[in-house]
Formats: sequence, structure tokens, C-alpha cells
Amino acid sequence: KFNLGTEVSKITYEEPGLMKEKGTMYGVVGSYVYAEKWYAKVDGRYSFGQVDYSSKDTGSVSGIDDYILEGRVLGGHVTLIKNLYGYLGLGYRYLNDNLGGKQTTTGQWGYERESNYVYLPLGVEYRTTNPVWNVIVSGELDPMLGGKQISHLETIPVTPSFSQLTNKQDC
Repeated sequence: KFNLGTEVSKITYEEPGLMKEKGTMYGVVGSYVYAEKWYAKVDGRYSFGQVDYSSKDTGSVSGIDDYILEGRVLGGHVTLIKNLYGYLGLGYRYLNDNLGGKQTTTGQWGYERESNYVYLPLGVEYRTTNPVWNVIVSGELDPMLGGKQISHLETIPVTPSFSQLTNKQDC
């Protein structure tokens, strides 16, 4: 089955004691699912919105454009309980936080940041279907396999000689 839908989500990113970003994201989600004896699923989403930045040390900024792209491939097998599927997969998430060129209430300049994550979706899904409607209940763990953060310091207007900084995330 092909599925296509919309989503609205509240997101929060926090570095305790340093800063917090939060806001509302709007998006489109889609998937293709094959669920008989074997379970196979390919899904993805695109989400966009604006977040607000706040920090007791560096001030605040409202209306920062963010977007997220995510894709996953999942596979598994039906369990002993009919319509209950266990699965394992591989996922990738990209987040762009475009604080570049924006100034906080205390005069500090922000920069664009890209987050890249590779993770291992591990979960179960129970599906009931009839010709009119479907009910799906699922649970999932997403241990991160690795990631990379790219900070575009060159987007700080007062220091255009800065270059981007890349940090690898090990797990």
C-alpha cells in the first residue's frame, strides 16, 4: 500500500544550561508498505517551519527557518501473532537550522547549522485493516549509528573570513 499524508509537530532542541530552540513544523510524509508474511517499508518525510532561539547568555531570536528531510528502509517478518510485524532498518535524517545572518537581542550573530544522522530503526507494528479504514499501533527505538554536524561560521556577517566547522558524532 502507498500512503501519503501530512504532519504537524512541535520540536525542541536543547543544550542544557546554554540554549534552547523550539517551534512548530509542518510536513508531508509518504510510505510504501508490503505486509504479508514478510514486512517491507520505505518511508520518507519533508518537514519545515520556524523555531525560536533563546539563551540566558546570548539572547533570543524568533522566526528561524528550519527544515528536515528523512528517509528510511525497513524489513522484517510477521511474528507468531497475526498482523504483528517486527522490523529492523536503516534511516537517515538531515536537519537545516538557518540562524545564519540573524542577530540576537543581545547583539550576538547566529550561523547556519546542518545536522546529519544515520540510525538503526528497530520496532514492532500491529496492523488491522478492512476495506474502509486501518489502525496501526507501533513502537520503535532509533539508536544512532553516527552523525555529522556542519556549522557554517562563514554565515556570520561580521566574520566572513571564518569557514565551516565539521564535527563528527560517534556513538
